[in-house]
Amino acid sequence: MLKEAYKIRNYENIKSLAWTFTRRFYQKYKTILNESALDIYPAFRCECQSSPAEISCLLKSTKIIVIEKNREVVVNIPDKYMNFEVTVFISDDLGSDESIKTQKHETGEILSIVRDLFGTNSHYLKMQTLDGDTASLLFKQHNKLSLICPSQLRSSNFGTNHTIEQIQCIQLYCERKGIIPLGEKHFPKTIKNIQTDVLQGRRHLAATTIRVGDRIGTLQTCGTLGGFYRYAGKFECLLTFAHVLYSLPALLAPPDHMCHDQGVDVLWDPSQTKRQCGVVIRRIFKHDDSSTTSVDVPCVFQLC
Repeated sequence: MLKEAYKIRNYENIKSLAWTFTRRFYQKYKTILNESALDIYPAFRCECQSSPAEISCLLKSTKIIVIEKNREVVVNIPDKYMNFEVTVFISDDLGSDESIKTQKHETGEILSIVRDLFGTNSHYLKMQTLDGDTASLLFKQHNKLSLICPSQLRSSNFGTNHTIEQIQCIQLYCERKGIIPLGEKHFPKTIKNIQTDVLQGRRHLAATTIRVGDRIGTLQTCGTLGGFYRYAGKFECLLTFAHVLYSLPALLAPPDHMCHDQGVDVLWDPSQTKRQCGVVIRRIFKHDDSSTTSVDVPCVFQLC
């Protein structure tokens, strides 16, 4: 049934059947998996270099059950289950997986060239943005997509004949490059006529899996996390709107008012955990200028 679903590209049936096998696998080995597994899901290895058509890649690729685990050793787990290969990865939370380290080098090379070309002032990076509806659809279609970023540089063939070209693109960060959950399609090669660049990486912040769209704020105000950002080419930061973290009187106060010198601690899900995840390092709120449109500019806060 699964092979037939591949042939007719019925992705919903592929997903349903693959997860049925994966649940059976988990039930059989849950005592062992519960001790060390952080995640488990069915997937396939992308082999598009040898078969460029997406459906051909799906038909010929190796089907796997992915186990993300910590440093503890998983014992008595078979190499195969129901014609699926069982593949174990060490989570990058512990920084010990070589493929994760390799991908960090790729991102590091891109950032190094960005600093050489544009300096540390990110205002020189004028890039096309991706609208919220398109971004939301991408996150819904790709479960392991962790981050979307516009970029002036595009990386290709890392590890073999690595090249970085200066071209506007959309960076798509996934948890495991080359590993696609069964029932999902490849990442698009272009988004609204802009080329994409698939990189490996994920964010685990504030000792939790804080994600875009999570509730953040202060004890008085609350909003949502807008995204991740490297400020001044150096600081790992998060973004939200200024009104999420400042009261209206503070937003309307003149630039030299002492309230702007007071630090603002940012809390993750303040109504529940009250766990600090950052501190504001920059905010802009322009208003009351008849010659331009008033804008609630994103507020940048650094990770704790």
